[in-house]
Amino acid sequence: MMKKFLTVLKQVLGKAEYLLLFLGSATLIMVGSIVVRNFSLLEQTLGSESFSLWQKTLFTISFLGSVNETFGILGSLLLFVISVLFALNLTLLIFYIRKVKSIMKGSKRIHAVGIGGLISGLLGIGCAACGSIVLTAVLSSIGASGLLILLPLHGSEFGFLGVALLAFSIYELVKRISAPVVC
Repeated sequence: MMKKFLTVLKQVLGKAEYLLLFLGSATLIMVGSIVVRNFSLLEQTLGSESFSLWQKTLFTISFLGSVNETFGILGSLLLFVISVLFALNLTLLIFYIRKVKSIMKGSKRIHAVGIGGLISGLLGIGCAACGSIVLTAVLSSIGASGLLILLPLHGSEFGFLGVALLAFSIYELVKRISAPVVC
């Protein structure tokens, strides 16, 4: 399976458009998660007239180096792994959809698995202290965010679930991409 995985990776990421999609989406997820987590502080700083444009730019860039302080070690690791897996899953899914664009019969399942992996990855981004960012927002709207404290890892379990579902989705996509397209 590892040989098949590496062959598919070389096939997909060997093309510049897919490599750029992979790198861009992984970066966007990482940076976006950091910005969302620190949005109020960034908003206050960038809106302040006390700082020059250069100082605001340096301050904003400094958040990229403060991932461990923002998310903790476990959260930072999960953020990195989910970002990379999410980007790989997205890239493979787009490659696969384009590959079988004309043959839609039987591909609905893999689309559901791929999209399910992407959604679970998004739900799992967060930190050990406050749990998942997206999941916390959803649960707090119904008053259930306090339940995350009862979990042993305080919500990081959803990050591990996201990693597992993304890995399964990638496995399924690699299987489909490496198999010949048959009606």
